[in-house]
This record gives sequence, structure tokens and C-alpha cells, in this order.
Amino acid sequence: MLNRVKYAMLCMARQCWEQGIAAQAMLECGDSDTMVQLARDCVVRQNADGRLCDVESTPAIVDPAVCVEPVRAAGELLGKECYLRAAQRNVDYLLHDAPASADGARYHLLGGEEVWADSLAMGPHVLMQAGYLDEGVRYYEAVRRRLFDEATGLVHHKWDERSQSFSRACYWGVGNGWALVGLMRMAMALKARGDARWRKIAADFAALVEAMLPHQAENGLFHDILDDLQSFYESESTEMFAYSIYKMVLCKMVDERYLCAADRARRAVEARVDASGLLLSCAGSPDFEHEGTSVEGQAHFIMMEAAAASLNR
Repeated sequence: MLNRVKYAMLCMARQCWEQGIAAQAMLECGDSDTMVQLARDCVVRQNADGRLCDVESTPAIVDPAVCVEPVRAAGELLGKECYLRAAQRNVDYLLHDAPASADGARYHLLGGEEVWADSLAMGPHVLMQAGYLDEGVRYYEAVRRRLFDEATGLVHHKWDERSQSFSRACYWGVGNGWALVGLMRMAMALKARGDARWRKIAADFAALVEAMLPHQAENGLFHDILDDLQSFYESESTEMFAYSIYKMVLCKMVDERYLCAADRARRAVEARVDASGLLLSCAGSPDFEHEGTSVEGQAHFIMMEAAAASLNR
């Protein structure tokens, strides 16, 4: 099944973040050869401003940063300084040139001032991994102030800084999944550098898991809009939930009691892979607002399985 999922993913068209998340999946499952090939084109298509994997003059500001970690890993594996410089150029873009709010929330698309939940897994941890711990935390806290709902514990999808209102206020399952994955990566990056702030990030992760748990259906899945039972059962948010919990337990940063819910989610997602290796019923590309398939859904499946194997699940 895993090989079919990987093959299907590699046959899909990919935008900048999709190339990066596919490369990250190959990094985490141990397929270094494929990871290097995917990272190579991230560098080949680097924009003059530093953003990696620019496909058709992308308006994406934050998304290209997903490519940084696999590009850096490829540079270290190959001993190629040009890859390391390319990764640093994207970090420098995030640090100095990416349009942002006064308190550090990078906007998601050129020409606008929207802050998306997606960015939680695409920007803050990248800065932390590069050693800019304070700026990474500042970035995260600025996004949190705009998108986290204290009453429900969940994450709204999009905030518009110009209008000072939500441009998409719903509790999108994949948006909350991006938040979980981002919090996991932030906690790992801080802990790896001996920064005690990982404990606060891990606590925020656990709080979001707790907020999502009541929305997990008996079949193990989450709805596309977490609190809208009329929306379809969605696969990617479900696997992001399982994947991030496995990783946090593996790193001893959350309680093992969440593994039961993660296992239920994983079993539900595995049952949704068809004979060709496509994970069905994801928030589907290209608009991610309708039921379909996606590169990121395929990639998170691979990472979920790799993390589960590390825990002998």
C-alpha cells in the first residue's frame, strides 16, 4: 500500500508547497534518493527573491518555506554548499522580505494581507530550525493571536489584516491539522536546541488535540469543517492528527493516552486508499474546498506510516 501511495503522489502535479511536502515525506520515510531528486527541482526553480520552487510565478509567500528542510537535508547528504545556500536564501526571505504584520505574522499571498492557519506548519519552525528561535516564536504567537479561538480551542482558517475580520472563519479540518503539524515541528525544533519554550508549544499542541477529540467521529474520521456534521468526512486532517500525535509521543512531548485516538484515525485513513494508491476524500486540489485527492494528503499518509512504524504501532 505504501509503495502505491508514493507512486501515486509522484505522478501528481505539484505546486511549491506540494513539492516541498512530498520531499519531506521522502526524508521521513528514509527514501533519500527520491528526496534528493525532489529537492533538486526546488533549487532549480528558486525565485530571485529566495523563495524555493517557484512554479508559474507563484503568489505564495509562506508556502515555499516547506521546501527548506528537505533542501538543507539534500545539501548535507550530497555535500553541496549550493543547496545549503539556497535553503538559507529562503530563510532570509522569511526573515527580512516577506510581507508581514507589525507583530510578525507573515501574509500568505502576495497582493493581500491574509494570515492562514496553513502557515503554522510552513514558517515558524523553519526559522527555529535555522537558529532564529525568538523570531520563530514571535511569528507563531502573532498567528495564534489572530486565528486561535479561546472558546472552542480550535483554529479559524483565514484572517484578513486589512479588514480586521476573518476571511474564512470556519474551523477547517486541514487548517487545524496544519496547526497540529506546525506545533509538533516547532516543539521539536526548540527542544533540539535546548530551548525550554518547547514545553509551552507542547502544551498548546495537547490543548488543540483535546479541542479536536470531541469532533472525532466513531469511525475515526474528522469532518472537513470540524463542527459541521453536514460536511464530508475528510482524510488529510485525520492523518495529520494521527501523524503529529505519533511524532510527539515518539519525542516524549505528549502523553501516550492520545495514541488510542491516533490509531483509530490511522485505521480509518488506511481504509480509504484505493487500489491505485490514491487516498480518497481529502480536501482536494486545486481549491481544497471540495472532496478529492491531493499531494499533501498522499505525503501525510507516508509520514503517518513512517511515524507509526517508529512506534511499532
